Amino acid sequence: MADPVVSINRITVGEIAFVLDIQRDCYGDGYVEDSNTFSRMITLYPQGCLGVSVDGSLAGYVFFHPYRENVVKPLDFSLNLDGTEDCMYLHDMAVHHRYRGMGLTWMLMERVDHETRRRGFEVQCLVAVQNSRDFWSKYEFRTARKIERYGEGPAYYMKRCL
Repeated sequence: MADPVVSINRITVGEIAFVLDIQRDCYGDGYVEDSNTFSRMITLYPQGCLGVSVDGSLAGYVFFHPYRENVVKPLDFSLNLDGTEDCMYLHDMAVHHRYRGMGLTWMLMERVDHETRRRGFEVQCLVAVQNSRDFWSKYEFRTARKIERYGEGPAYYMKRCL
């Protein structure tokens, strides 16, 4: 059996329905975002909208963009870049359950790290939901503070210094 062909490319607006399917698979209906959230990110910061495909099928994605450190971004936030950004914010990263265990998140994080450094940022931030703190700690993210309500439950604002 041949090794799968894995590629990473920018997500297009035409792929948002697949992104939402992966989001639903990973998080359930409570965290599926409005498609306009992703459309806006693709328009404003396309280099932070990456999909990983396996044998031509979208298997996962990462959405990230410049933002302000220590500012918690609400769900379905309408992104605006105003020049005050001082960190890279990981909006969402997910891999469909059929493709887990292939190292795809590590591949995506390498791209996030590269773009973070290219922009001159030294910090990455995110909000960890659904008990994902342990997952993010594998990438050296550390909890900065607890957020009592975010979506359907508690969450944690996490940071990582490069």
